[in-house]
Amino acid sequence: MRVRCYQRPKLLGLAMVGGLVSAASGNREAAAISTRLPTPGRGPRPERPRATGHDTPHTPLRPMWCCRADGQPWPCAQARLLLRAEYDQNPVGLSIYLAGLMYEAMRDLYRLNPYDGPEPAALFDRFLAWGPRRRPPSEQPS
Repeated sequence: MRVRCYQRPKLLGLAMVGGLVSAASGNREAAAISTRLPTPGRGPRPERPRATGHDTPHTPLRPMWCCRADGQPWPCAQARLLLRAEYDQNPVGLSIYLAGLMYEAMRDLYRLNPYDGPEPAALFDRFLAWGPRRRPPSEQPS
């Protein structure tokens, strides 16, 4: 079906009603499409890497996301080593854990300073880029 520039395309049995798309049957609740997304819940608790001995654990101090043990931006070098060792047999789990913590850090850091927060690329490099190596699509097993 060709549509000319000045014609409105048909919505295939759907009609716009008060900002919501509803089915032709009139059941607005069942066919409502909302542009508002639900607020995601809290991410994982930053309790890893686990403490060894009586030393202060290299876990993040929230909401600033610096290391409790050495004050460096978390994950610090020691936390990265400990996380790699702890998730040695589960690299996918490490990526998922770090992605959840990156989300939490974004929430906290942008809440602290909404106008001058860290760049998303910087947070990606800080939380995920050092993690398990990801294969380019050309190297994926078929």
